[in-house]
Amino acid sequence: MNTLTKVVSTATKQVPTVGRLTETAINFAGFSQYQNVPLHEQLAETPEPTGPIYGDAKITMSTLSNGVRVVSRDTGEVMSNVGIYVDVGSRFLAPHSSGAIHYLADMQMNFFPTKTRSLLQASTDFYRMGSTMQISAYRDCLLYRGECFRSSIQGTMDVVADLAMNSELENWIVNEKKNEYLWRRGDNLDNTEELIPELMHQAAYCGNTYGLPLHMQDTTQGEVSGEVMRYLQAAFFQPSRIIAVGVGVAHEALEDVAFNSLGHLREGEGVNSEIAKAAPNYTGGELRLSRELDGQVHVGLCFETENWHSKDVMAMSVLNVLMGGGGSFSPGGPGKGMYSRLYQDALARFNWISHISCNHSVFEDTGLFSYYGTSQPEHAGRLVDVMIHQAKQAAEKVASPEELARAKNCLAANICYEYEKREVQFEDVARQAAVYGTVKSPEEWQPIIEAVTAQDVQRVAQKMIKTTPTLVSAGGDLSQVPTHSQVSAKF
Repeated sequence: MNTLTKVVSTATKQVPTVGRLTETAINFAGFSQYQNVPLHEQLAETPEPTGPIYGDAKITMSTLSNGVRVVSRDTGEVMSNVGIYVDVGSRFLAPHSSGAIHYLADMQMNFFPTKTRSLLQASTDFYRMGSTMQISAYRDCLLYRGECFRSSIQGTMDVVADLAMNSELENWIVNEKKNEYLWRRGDNLDNTEELIPELMHQAAYCGNTYGLPLHMQDTTQGEVSGEVMRYLQAAFFQPSRIIAVGVGVAHEALEDVAFNSLGHLREGEGVNSEIAKAAPNYTGGELRLSRELDGQVHVGLCFETENWHSKDVMAMSVLNVLMGGGGSFSPGGPGKGMYSRLYQDALARFNWISHISCNHSVFEDTGLFSYYGTSQPEHAGRLVDVMIHQAKQAAEKVASPEELARAKNCLAANICYEYEKREVQFEDVARQAAVYGTVKSPEEWQPIIEAVTAQDVQRVAQKMIKTTPTLVSAGGDLSQVPTHSQVSAKF
């Protein structure tokens, strides 16, 4: 057989196609010369495979002389993420201008011209380094993140800082981009995954802080002028509100980069008054949007819950995983949540429910826990009843040891899994530095999660349903959705 194999190998070199087909046929027949070579053992006289050895990721924080904070997580990787966190968002602004920050981020994301770089120069400089950029506007912060090779962190940060601090915000430029922005925003809000959370926040914190519109509205676009944008940039982009963030970069290098890009800033320049941070006022209430979406009715039931400084924030996170949920048709596999309460007690039980799940938004001074479900319009009333029942069951039914262990393990695993993504690491490091003034690794969160008891989870659920519920519904036919007073009477 060895002779046959040699003949075939020789033929392969002379007549590649015919030879390869013949060799493939011999392999399928089980006569390959490699049939007795184990795939799970190290081959004799071959070098041991080696790879890069990374130590533990090191988290370091410091402050520049002008007040800009610097935080890094050195993972030892070739790729780096560098950028800045700015303490500004729709929750800080007035109702008529709350969407200005989201509009600013949208304009800058399209490589807006700056006072020192043209549009062509900014994009050319960035892409020449092989860098990519993401600008994310949230209700409580604005994040600029550039991903690049370690050798390009200074150039990347220069472009990011220049874009953040020196954008050309003349009236004609700001006005010219509005139609394009509103067109994109309309597409985003046609997506129910974007629309429903926006409605939930607007109803839960009606007219204040986290309830102010995240996006610029058609009705308020006239209030957002170049003068307003320049004021926001001058007032909020102050050293005390900025954090230079780096993942996959040595702290000393990040300090130098931050000093070169942001060290010229001086506190108080360009602004005459301090910015007051209003306390959030959770109002609860009801918001209905009568608009044909996808033929279904989308319903949200929300309650005020724990903030980032609460000792029960991890108990709330465990509750979120324990309740879980999902869609009636979605990709399966481990971690889908098929053993969660909402999946077993609602989705698998009632075939008219298309989707039911829960989620929570956590901020520094408040939090919002939401149950979300979809069904055909004729079942909307029953869907709300199921969501009410599940919310009450969470408060009345103590989690079994198996349920609790599964939820805690899933939460810890999800944190570790998400931390594999550089963009998640970047945002988490930035947010923890802003909220706590320190940064915990996934390993440090695990014992905190493990310490959560079934009584902690039940206490959070009981406390939550004592707040005024928020009811949100959207769809073409909302006639079967109960009123807010009817829902409130059931708690």
